[in-house]
Amino acid sequence: MHWGLDVSFDEGACRIRKDKGAQTFSVLCHIALNMLKREGQNKRGIKARRKRAGWDRNYLLQVLMA
Repeated sequence: MHWGLDVSFDEGACRIRKDKGAQTFSVLCHIALNMLKREGQNKRGIKARRKRAGWDRNYLLQVLMA
């Protein structure tokens, strides 16, 4: 799981250090990763799905509703 987060979200380079920010960000990344994996119509990698969700609002809604 950590490898996927590191590759898709560059979690290793995250500079969030204050209080529980890093833990909260990690939980949000896990949720986002699971939502992207669950959306099965796009056969591309997780990183490409993440980028497409950032560019295309319709695809973002599709990921959120999957």
